[in-house]
Amino acid sequence: MTPRRRDGEGRPEVGTSWESLIDRQIRDAMAEGAFDDLPHQGHRLPLEDDSAAGDSALAYRMLLGASGVKPAVAIVHNPTPHEERPLDERLTRLVLKRARGALAPPGPSADELRRLVPGLPVVAMPIPPLVRLEPSALPPGPPWRLLFFGFVRPYKGLELALDALKVLVQRGVPVELTVAGLFWGPVDPWRERIAGAGLEERVTLCPGYVPDEDVGELFASHHAVVVPYRSAPQSAIVPLAYAAGRPVVATSVGGLAEQVTDGVSGALATSEDAATFATAVERVLADLVPMAHNAAGQAPTWDSVVRALERLALDGSSA
Repeated sequence: MTPRRRDGEGRPEVGTSWESLIDRQIRDAMAEGAFDDLPHQGHRLPLEDDSAAGDSALAYRMLLGASGVKPAVAIVHNPTPHEERPLDERLTRLVLKRARGALAPPGPSADELRRLVPGLPVVAMPIPPLVRLEPSALPPGPPWRLLFFGFVRPYKGLELALDALKVLVQRGVPVELTVAGLFWGPVDPWRERIAGAGLEERVTLCPGYVPDEDVGELFASHHAVVVPYRSAPQSAIVPLAYAAGRPVVATSVGGLAEQVTDGVSGALATSEDAATFATAVERVLADLVPMAHNAAGQAPTWDSVVRALERLALDGSSA
């Protein structure tokens, strides 16, 4: 088994992929026969039986107890993971068919949920951020500071943001980019890509988890947020940006076109190429103050979510 790389103090090295590590561990354990004597092997797992569930018993019981005497509703960010696995849809159905109803972001997420669990009342509604943020004044500029925030995964298109940044620099736009979040893979290839593009002075990499108490200051120190996704039903970063009063530049894939109002709370790139995305950034920078104001006004709130959940819990109504 290949151990996770560690730094000089024995801590896991930032940027190593947790997913690939877990996959390797499972494959190695299977090859060594570690799962050969599991209880109930070859039979349906009795999830109600704590002895079979082990440390996960509480999670299993909470999920499968959703159809009990207490009405349960679900807030569903993504019905299935971005990295698809064979049992994803079956597990989603197993859990959610017992719920009274569900709330999901408008667009592909809500549509997929209705497809996976026919008959389940689904309320399509923007999900507010879990971190409390307040709109803040824009920082001085130029230079204009763009923020790429959250997990760095293949579908999130960081390479498109970097290529667009190079185009902006070539156009003479005084712009910088901060990348803050956990990398699902080594960070060094990204550093090499940045150096190869001559962007070392323009890009700041902040690999690693950003604590909740630091998120507000991070957003406040930037002018706009970039969401250059290659695919996605929606993004949890958009409501975060709105809550902080920051406009969003995004590709028009999946549900992003429903989250970002083009020309109002941000700009949408109509194609996934660097020049088009760079032009979308310039559109936001040209109208930065009104777009920041509009973004703050589009931030979803928990009040509307609570009312929808109450309706679902009481009578299963998605009206």
